[in-house]
Parts: sequence; C-alpha cells; structure tokens
Amino acid sequence: MFVIVEQDYDMAIKLYTDAINLDPFNASYYGNRSFAYIKTECYGYGLADANKALELDRTYVKVSAFMLQNKNTRECMKIRLKFLYC
Repeated sequence: MFVIVEQDYDMAIKLYTDAINLDPFNASYYGNRSFAYIKTECYGYGLADANKALELDRTYVKVSAFMLQNKNTRECMKIRLKFLYC
C-alpha cells in the first residue's frame, strides 16, 4: 500500500483494518498493520497483530525479521507487556 511508503501510518491502519475485515485469514494484512501500529508507537496493538500474523502463517518471516532487527521496538514492547500483565 502506498500509504506505508508515504508514511501515512494512521491511514495504513485504517486500510489494513478494512482489508482484515474482508479477509481475516491473510497474515500479510496483520503483519503490515503491525508495522504501522509500531510506527505510531501503539506497541501493544503492533505486537498483537504480529502474533496474529505468525499464528496464521508460521513461515511469515517479514514480521519476525522486523521484530528481531528493531531492538528499541522489542524493548518498548517488553516494557508495554510488563505494564499490561503485572
């Protein structure tokens, strides 16, 4: 989607949400929406979508690679999860 390239992450979230409503079993929609959520610092939603993408397709490496490459994102997610589950 061009909105990701143009860094309009809020619009990307909306459009991927619409796409997910039409096809809730497409891992790439969740993966791309995860990226957009993370870029808007909505780490909890980003992590939930990343997990859903991997649940739907264990071979979907785009999400895994992004999460592994971005140490700051991982650290923020860990902090967020601690806050949510403590």
